Amino acid sequence: MQVYLDSYGAFLGVRNGMFYIKPRHGEGQTLPLRKVKAIFLCRGVRVSTDALELAICSGIPVLLTDGIGRPLGQVWSGQFGSIATIRKNQALFSLSLPGLYYVAGLLRRRAEGQLKMLARLKEQYRLQVEGWDRGTEVIQGIIERHKTVKGLQDKEALKQTLRGWEGTATRHYFQLLASAMPPA
Repeated sequence: MQVYLDSYGAFLGVRNGMFYIKPRHGEGQTLPLRKVKAIFLCRGVRVSTDALELAICSGIPVLLTDGIGRPLGQVWSGQFGSIATIRKNQALFSLSLPGLYYVAGLLRRRAEGQLKMLARLKEQYRLQVEGWDRGTEVIQGIIERHKTVKGLQDKEALKQTLRGWEGTATRHYFQLLASAMPPA
């Protein structure tokens, strides 16, 4: 379970080797370590160092969030090797098909952001640039192709395809940006 403490005055501590949670007004309860997967803390919550130590030693991430749940920071163990393990697993994930699909999603979102930026530039500066529509159509076509990437099963072919699409989208984006710049 994920524990969210967002009530002003709530308390997170330790009792009998378990997490102890107590709202400002009301009875507290204990939670066994095996059930807690993550702890999210908002402003106004009190936390004991014993609770932080227990979370760190148990490998339970503690995230500090703002009022609407966006992460501000995290408390984690300083043990050597945890970062290396994460990096190793990230590298292995990037070589797998699900990892490549994830990268394709990132590249699609990037191209969508580029297209939005170009649309804002055209609207804000009332640009009348030759080839503008053609360039944005190419980027839009690449965005549409990214949506069909799950049909590809060959990892090497997928890598090459993603590189090609990214190169084409980026080339058109920067050509359009350059054409929007006033002459020197």
